[in-house]
Amino acid sequence: MKKQYRVNCAIILLISFFSCHAEIVNPDIKSEIDGILKKQVPVYQLDLKTNEENFERIDSWFQQYVDLNGFTCTYEDRMGPVQCKLKLSKNIPIISTDNISTIIRSPKPFNIYYTKGPRKRALRKALWIPSKIERSKDYIKQLANKFMYQYGYYKQTNNDKIDKAFVVSWRTRPLDLNIKKTEVSTILHRVKFSRVFQGLEVINSKQIVDFHPESLELLSYKNISWTPVNESSGKFKQYLTMDEVLSQIHAFMKEDGDASKIKEVRLAWYQSPDLIFPVMLVKTERVDREIEIYPIEHALVISLVKGLRLDNEDYAFEKPEK
Repeated sequence: MKKQYRVNCAIILLISFFSCHAEIVNPDIKSEIDGILKKQVPVYQLDLKTNEENFERIDSWFQQYVDLNGFTCTYEDRMGPVQCKLKLSKNIPIISTDNISTIIRSPKPFNIYYTKGPRKRALRKALWIPSKIERSKDYIKQLANKFMYQYGYYKQTNNDKIDKAFVVSWRTRPLDLNIKKTEVSTILHRVKFSRVFQGLEVINSKQIVDFHPESLELLSYKNISWTPVNESSGKFKQYLTMDEVLSQIHAFMKEDGDASKIKEVRLAWYQSPDLIFPVMLVKTERVDREIEIYPIEHALVISLVKGLRLDNEDYAFEKPEK
């Protein structure tokens, strides 16, 4: 009798499991997931030697402007990136591809940061000097493209290349509410480049270039998880099953809230310390019904290869820097 009870419980749990998935993942989305799982792509090794040479070139370029030996450096852990900081009393402009007509002067000392890691290089000048001058997005994109192609601190092939360039501007307004809203100053123009490999986005690869709007000097350059691929190293690995993927989606959606729905699923790449491997990007949309705000988008990234996991190191640069 006890054995029969256990079997019935197992059947009930199994039915409940698939019922939850059926409610969360509609047939169209499930069909898309099935197509992604059937279209298996290989896992590739990274070209770590070429990447190291690229980073050495970045270090040499930066040392033309600031002596790296003068920085104070800290280590989060032995395997993590090295965070370095230097206080400057005078601005030393970092030349981009155009001539600088004006040298920005800071009224007080400011910090310059340099981060070195196996997958990243990042320099940033904490120089917040607002300007009434604002450049067009097309001009800033052109300037960033010149910098990227002239210095070439990455390797580009027919399969591995820059995809898109997004331009955003950081602005500031006076605190005095009596001043017209049109009197807005610009602090910097930022261009963020995305990467594609074999026509699919590498979701954690970034190249970021910041320019001062007036002097056009370079305020920041970040090369993050853009390691060249050894394109002859591709090997097929075991994928997750449909049930394993649906289980992860179910757990994510349950945490995301009842008002969430899946907006998109697509195949992409993810770069780890030594590999580039396929992942599934699941985008959800949630509307807060109580306060009726605009939809909130979240994303779940699922490693499609058994035994390969994502890490969080790539998102270190999204955190506020002191």
